[in-house]
Amino acid sequence: MKSVSETMQSSNQSVPAFSPPPLNNASKLQQESEIRTNVDEFRLKVQKPAIGTTVIVYLILNIVMFIVGVSTTKDCPIKPIIPVYLAVAGALGIITKLLPVVNYKFFENVLIEKLVYALLIIEFVWMITGSVWIYSIYEPPYQETSNQLYCNKTAYLLAFWLLTLNYIFFLLFIIMSCCAVCCICASVMVLLIIGYSGASRREELLNIHMTDIAHTDNNILIRITKTKNNIQRQFAISNPHCAVNKKA
Repeated sequence: MKSVSETMQSSNQSVPAFSPPPLNNASKLQQESEIRTNVDEFRLKVQKPAIGTTVIVYLILNIVMFIVGVSTTKDCPIKPIIPVYLAVAGALGIITKLLPVVNYKFFENVLIEKLVYALLIIEFVWMITGSVWIYSIYEPPYQETSNQLYCNKTAYLLAFWLLTLNYIFFLLFIIMSCCAVCCICASVMVLLIIGYSGASRREELLNIHMTDIAHTDNNILIRITKTKNNIQRQFAISNPHCAVNKKA
């Protein structure tokens, strides 16, 4: 089995010289400053909650749930708990949407943050419990008759479709999370391949820019500009890892 140095020497002998265009120091500093600014803005948005469009839409839906649940309390004899579910879910939703914003604007209290997390857990458990009540009687009669019990059409369909939408969004969140994890794993794999092939340190990997990478037919050429001894070096990554790096 060839050593890392032998592999690098054989690869360098079989590939053409690599000389990517130099990047101006001022341009590098400007790019790094823009990246840091964007990261700071993102952190600020995450740490400081604001009433966005999604929150407003959910807040309106929670208000509608609360109103419909309270107004149809006696209109679902087949499952009287469904209007109660709507009213409680709507009230919990209103509190969990408004309380974080109010806490940030006026109080910034840690206990209120913990209370919000507890309410979110209760809201999730209440949603699971409501699923049993609502899906178990699908689809109930909507008109009152002398022979069978019924449930208000507006109350039942509102609860049914809101629950269904919540599960759809939850499923999409899981799928997106899995995709993000796969992307992170692929990035780590690429870093490991580059680090092993070039015997590179962590700082050297972090300082690699797109201008330091070039592609040939069967190789990926990488230049390390910032090294511990301030001597630039380059190396090539050939098959079977070349395809992995190109995909990433």
